[in-house]
Amino acid sequence: QHKSTENPPNEAALPRERPQEILRFQAGHQIEIFDSGQEAFDSMFRAIANAADHIHLETYILRTDRLGRRLLEAVAERSRAGVAVRVVFDAVGSRGLDRQLLARLGREGVEFEEFNPPSQWIWRFRPRQRDHRKMLLVDGEIGFLGGLNIGDEYVEEDSEGPTWRDAHLRIEG
Repeated sequence: QHKSTENPPNEAALPRERPQEILRFQAGHQIEIFDSGQEAFDSMFRAIANAADHIHLETYILRTDRLGRRLLEAVAERSRAGVAVRVVFDAVGSRGLDRQLLARLGREGVEFEEFNPPSQWIWRFRPRQRDHRKMLLVDGEIGFLGGLNIGDEYVEEDSEGPTWRDAHLRIEG
């Protein structure tokens, strides 16, 4: 029986004496928190433009609207420069994608993987098995993660501010 005066079970596993030995924190890493989609995507575009080895992108919603096309063209440009580019998107969250655009970019070297596309048989048994991750990894040194999907609604504003707001992180090191 868990009592409120005890450590919760998940915290009890970490000894209090020297957690740094278990967690292995290291100096020299940088974390930036974005609460503006525009600032986050500006930083992502800079990281993409400077990619030298690989770009891995995973997202729930990938739209082929203005922002989505701009991002896909940016990674395709790096692919043409010899950078390995892999994109994973959720089949349900990203429905309505311009498949001709993906096919063209695929011919230019961008690898696309559609996560868990629904089928007549599987859909009945696993309707909730979706990929809600939102990550961009560049050269194994810079990572972005958080709640931002790839769509205009994450950067555009109306009279009340951003049409959708979510936090995102940039981690380097």
